[in-house]
Amino acid sequence: MASASGHGLSDGQDQMSDGSIKHARVTARPSSDSSGDLEFVGAVTDISSEESFRLIVETIPGLVAVMTTEGEVAHVNRQVLDYFGRTLE
Repeated sequence: MASASGHGLSDGQDQMSDGSIKHARVTARPSSDSSGDLEFVGAVTDISSEESFRLIVETIPGLVAVMTTEGEVAHVNRQVLDYFGRTLE
């Protein structure tokens, strides 16, 4: 998701070959190299610990839902619950 400044931020998860799940935060911004070609400069941060992942998701000022590959809801942040008037069940 790009911001007004052109910076992008994305949180996601990947399943590793051993079946474990790795959570990562990707930040990037567009930049032109010396020949004028567009490239992206950024970083990938491993946020695999459940505690770190939940802390980051809960502090995002927007609606965040994490889904499994089967389409099941794995986690939503407080903003989603408040928006829909729901509680954790």
